[in-house]
Amino acid sequence: GVNFAPRFAHSITPSLLANSSSKPSGETAAVNVITALSGTLIVAFGADLYNLTPPSTWSASTDTLPATPVDDIWFNSRIYFALGASGYSYLATAAGVATDVAAGAADPAAHSFAVWDAKLYAIDTSGRLWSSSTGNAASWTGLATLPIFNTTDIDLVVYDDSAGDPTIWALTAFGPWIYDPINDKWFQSRFQFPEFDRLFTGRGMGTDGRDSLFVKGSDHQLYKTQISSTAYVVENVTPGKNFLPSAYSGEITSMVADNHNLYVMIGDSSTTSGINWCIFVYNDDNEVPVWHPLSINTADNSTQPLVAAIIASSSGHRLYYHDNNSTDGHIVRWLELLDLEKDPSQFSTINYAASAQVDLPWFDNFEESRDKLALRVRAKCLGMSANETLTISYRTDFSTGSFTTLGSAIAASGETTIWFGTNNVGMSFKSIQFRLAFARGATTTNAPK
Repeated sequence: GVNFAPRFAHSITPSLLANSSSKPSGETAAVNVITALSGTLIVAFGADLYNLTPPSTWSASTDTLPATPVDDIWFNSRIYFALGASGYSYLATAAGVATDVAAGAADPAAHSFAVWDAKLYAIDTSGRLWSSSTGNAASWTGLATLPIFNTTDIDLVVYDDSAGDPTIWALTAFGPWIYDPINDKWFQSRFQFPEFDRLFTGRGMGTDGRDSLFVKGSDHQLYKTQISSTAYVVENVTPGKNFLPSAYSGEITSMVADNHNLYVMIGDSSTTSGINWCIFVYNDDNEVPVWHPLSINTADNSTQPLVAAIIASSSGHRLYYHDNNSTDGHIVRWLELLDLEKDPSQFSTINYAASAQVDLPWFDNFEESRDKLALRVRAKCLGMSANETLTISYRTDFSTGSFTTLGSAIAASGETTIWFGTNNVGMSFKSIQFRLAFARGATTTNAPK
């Protein structure tokens, strides 16, 4: 169907299992940083730092920072935390106490970090750029200030300039700006947009990955910038541009990338209080933007996740992210990303969500007004049992109402045929949409396919 791209052409399955690392005992603050140092995972709940031993063993609080961190980065064998008006802190050992550096004339009120040319760069709360070769207190050089009137929302990233040389970019609510280190100046990039408010200051404006720079615009608009023949090519690669359900068409709250994919978190509104959010994975290996839903949340009054990190360790190659729900409060969840590359028909070690549904695109054969006849549905299934089932339902004529269940749940592998209409006479329609509802039993590696 149009705009429908299953991860593997011959197989549709439930999404990956969103594992829980829970939270430290008694902790109620939101997750603001997920990072790692020397193989140890470090999570900031508010200003409190903890070590996480996967899957769910938490240390006691190792330190309390002077303020809640709004950005973090690895540099000089340390983790640096941007603390806004309170300056910054850095941590040399995972279980140690951070060194706190107060903002002042010689040290930045750090809002976002980047590493370039063997130096640590910081943008401060007034939009001024700073650099340091060590990251120590009183080692900073003040540089040019961004010529924009609102410096609340700025992310620093490193990406190529028009000559193909890496440099500092500042992603702002007005669009990206590029730093010229020779002349100590900021220049506007080729694409700008009207100012918009973001959910969360200090991060989430964009990221570099897959040899591209991805920048968010208002609502769930996403732009991909790439160098081509010494010119910038800008493409709108908005996730689900023509098929994203309205329940998941709010603001992009976070995005991270690895060598394989871009992972984008999208909420259902322009506030953090919406209950619906999803994680999409983007890939353009065949030069065609393809989006796959990776994880969907509609369970309860959860807050849309604002913090995410990809961390590779002896435990696995995982996407860690912040979740907040009415049952557990603020917790850390993770997805095993290596499972994304495994064909579900060939591997039996993938862990799946307990249930999932897939709404297929509307079908009208490009003749919306012409009557058509639906006779039967044939479903080829694998991995089915009394506990692993598939239920098919449908709705017609571009209805936005509920779906009608077709037949009964399929619990047997092989091909199953379900007919429309009494005595298999069929059903008239102009357009039709199917929903596939998957369910599994207690064994997480079992799933209907």
